[in-house]
Amino acid sequence: MNGNWDMKNKRSLLITLLTTALLVLFLIFPTQQTFGELSLHEMMTPEEQKKTGVNSLNATQKKALESWLDDHFQLKEGSKIHERQLMLSLNIENGAKLELTDGSLYEIDPDDRIYSALWITPFKISLSESDDAEYPVRITNLQTGTSVNGKPIPKEKILEEKQPTKPEPEKPQKKPKPTKDK
Repeated sequence: MNGNWDMKNKRSLLITLLTTALLVLFLIFPTQQTFGELSLHEMMTPEEQKKTGVNSLNATQKKALESWLDDHFQLKEGSKIHERQLMLSLNIENGAKLELTDGSLYEIDPDDRIYSALWITPFKISLSESDDAEYPVRITNLQTGTSVNGKPIPKEKILEEKQPTKPEPEKPQKKPKPTKDK
């Protein structure tokens, strides 16, 4: 009887831990945008919604249309949506550098990397000025409201850092010609 009670406690504890872990994940990454899905009101202007009739759909119909679009289509890189909304594209070296959907790269202030290390792509971001002269750009995660300071860096710098430098191959040394004694 005591063994049965211990098994129930272990199972209850396991369920509680799993539920807590899931809750924490959903609090950190709360919406569908975390996984790259866009909603129609974010993709379309009010004029576009009216012109296409999307504005007359009820909430269930809009969700069904969004789901169908997510399953069947991919946004073009050069689309107006990408121009209107920047997103984090790539987290490099545990948040030391961030690449955005427009191709720009930022080196992140070492004091802020504790936050940027946790940023999982893709999600919407906004750029503004920071108060730090060394890291003049404020990058804000629009999902969580967390911000980090960064400075723009050229993409070539990242590529150079990844290329291992090859040592110069040793040139074979010429052997001196034997001299003939006369």
